[in-house]
Amino acid sequence: DAEGNLYVIFDTVEEIALDESIVFVLPRGGSALRRFFALDDGRVLANANFGAGAYGETTLYLTLLSVPPFTADASRGLVRIPVGVAGKPLPAE
Repeated sequence: DAEGNLYVIFDTVEEIALDESIVFVLPRGGSALRRFFALDDGRVLANANFGAGAYGETTLYLTLLSVPPFTADASRGLVRIPVGVAGKPLPAE
């Protein structure tokens, strides 16, 4: 984000089943990840991106993957998380 924090997604398993899909934040200058957001209902988070313009620069968007046979087709979608910090724009090419 604009403050230099890094958002990462990890999926944990219990035996052979998905346990949680978790977003962690590594604060700027920090060395330890902090748990930020999690799903424990079998849905899989992916592709973290901040919104822009009307989609809100302080909103983190995460896609929900469908991973047959581990998740249902209905598990596809999008999660929006208000972060309160603007995303960092990508550099122009």
